[in-house]
Parts: sequence; C-alpha cells; structure tokens
Amino acid sequence: NFKCIYCYQNENASSLDMENAEKILKFIEISTKKKFKKVYINWFGGEPLLMSDLLIQMSERIVDIAKKNKFSYIGRITTNGYLLTQELFKKLLKAHIIVYMITVDGSEDYHNKQRPLKQGRETYNTIIKNLVEIRQIKKNFIIDLRVNVSTDSYNHMEQFLVQYEKLFDNDKRINLVMEAVHDWHGERIQKHKDQVINNVEKIKELYKLASNYNICLQNYLKYDFEVQICIASKKNGYFIAGDA
Repeated sequence: NFKCIYCYQNENASSLDMENAEKILKFIEISTKKKFKKVYINWFGGEPLLMSDLLIQMSERIVDIAKKNKFSYIGRITTNGYLLTQELFKKLLKAHIIVYMITVDGSEDYHNKQRPLKQGRETYNTIIKNLVEIRQIKKNFIIDLRVNVSTDSYNHMEQFLVQYEKLFDNDKRINLVMEAVHDWHGERIQKHKDQVINNVEKIKELYKLASNYNICLQNYLKYDFEVQICIASKKNGYFIAGDA
C-alpha cells in the first residue's frame, strides 16, 4: 500500500493463501515434535497487515500448537504501521506477536516524501497517531522504530529527535533505529540515487547526537562490524515466500 522511493520489492508479488498457510502450520507442528523448542517468526511483506486476518489466524494456531508440543513462540512483524491501530495491535499481542519493526523516516515532510501511499497521499500523521495510541496500552512489547536516513533528511535529523523525545518520552518499549538509505536495487532507487548514503560514519554521528536526548537507542554497535547475517540463513532458519 506504500510506494517508498527506495523500495526494491516487486509490486506484483503474490500473497499467501490458505492452502499454503496450512502447509506452513503443518511444517511447524511436525518440526516442533522432533527438535525445536522455540519458534520465532518474522511476518514480513510487502505489507503483512494487508492480510491481518490470516496473519492472526495463523498465529493463534501456532499458539495452540505450542501448547500441545510444549515450545515457546514469539512473533515479530515488519510493518509500515499505517494500518496498525490500537485495536489491531491488541489482537496481535494476544496472538503472541510482541516485537515490531515500524518505519518513520524522520520528520513529517521527509517521511511523506520518502514513504507515500501508492496513490501519493501522506502517511506520517496516521502512523504517529497509531503509535501514540499504542503507547497507552499497559502491556509489554518491543517496537524498533526505524528511520531510513537520506541525504535530504540527514541535516534535519536533530529536529526529528526533538519531536521524537516529546512523543515517546524514553518509553523503554520503543527503540530508535537509524539506517542509511541504501541501494538495494530495484527500479525506484534508480531515480533517487542522490538520496543514498554510503558513509556509515554519518549514521554513527547521528547515534552520538541522539544520545544527547532522552531516547532509547538500538542497533548502534552493528556499525562496528563489517558483516551482518540474515537470521534466515542460520542453521535452523527458513525463508518462506508468499507463494510458498
């Protein structure tokens, strides 16, 4: 439902259907009987909340399987946050989805430039409204609030940090994650090459700046390492496409 300027995703990608959902659930049920005592799933997209009913249904089934096969289950979701109302968030928490990656690309002007709806409409105020209402929930969860920093937004990040501190007031459940806009290929980024930041030292400087504010920070130390490994490439990790 978004048309982010740097996105590499294929807009014609297929969606998960019930037939393949059942195959995934069967795989989880069989695998956890044999060796797995913990299951960690990152619901990804595109935008997974476009299919929130199926996502919750599957997650509830996994909770039931976990009780039967005696394993722990935690769900994580990577979402743009546009559809993540307080009501939906409560349903997701109940289904053991407690970790979230939500993207807000700096202050309002820069976010709306980088992350508009497909129809071109603005998205910032809706996402911030959802986050402010979610903060009112008196339960434990983790939100990594990701900011993709572009060359245009870089010099205005302190303005965003001031706004961020007012909005989230050192809420330990919400962590700020800052990343450079990269060229992950795809067609869109070709028109916005000038927004790519290749110097990671610039992002390190932003973390130092953010430490002056009352903000919970995440992901800083990764910039001291040259290699990062996707969890799906680990021994017991799996990547399952929407069309399975």
